[in-house]
Amino acid sequence: EVVVEAEPNTTKHILTAAQRRSVALHVLPPSVRYCRWRRLYSLARDGDSFEAFLRHVAGWKRTLLVLTTSRGDVFGAYADSAWENQGHSLGATFYGSAQASLWRIQSNDSGGDGDSPRNKVIVYKWTGANRYIQLCDPQAKLLALGGGGDDGEFGLCVENDFQRGSTGSCETFGNEPLCDQDRFDIVDLECYGFPTGFA
Repeated sequence: EVVVEAEPNTTKHILTAAQRRSVALHVLPPSVRYCRWRRLYSLARDGDSFEAFLRHVAGWKRTLLVLTTSRGDVFGAYADSAWENQGHSLGATFYGSAQASLWRIQSNDSGGDGDSPRNKVIVYKWTGANRYIQLCDPQAKLLALGGGGDDGEFGLCVENDFQRGSTGSCETFGNEPLCDQDRFDIVDLECYGFPTGFA
């Protein structure tokens, strides 16, 4: 079982218990796979402020983004580097480690048990094709992962204070778009950290 730290007056989590197990098993690297999950930021709980997001996740090097769209799609990313501007005065630049990945919950549901397609996680790991892994731009209020595709699309991008996002195929993770819409409306977004002895 994945242990999620208790919160006072908690809001509902996006992932079900079965989905959390699948994400822990298939997305998280072995170093954090069995750690507790701490919800650092929740759009529903903490509001739609990019500054608040950066405040809540400051100093956490290993984080899991989880989001759901107005059409009910659920997907996200694992980042192995802290969410912070790396470009300083020159503007935002890509950074990040090869542990990063994109993922999505398979959307078609044929019913069944805990291993049903509803709980199946499709993972896109770093391909080594480029270093366009992770981007944090406080000026533009934008988070992005992956790049280098033919159309110059990010694998995943969230912007506009977490109201809108986009997804496309990218060389960094060799992924298909994470949902059927290339641009989507975000209903909720969460960021989890993993408390460890070396966090």
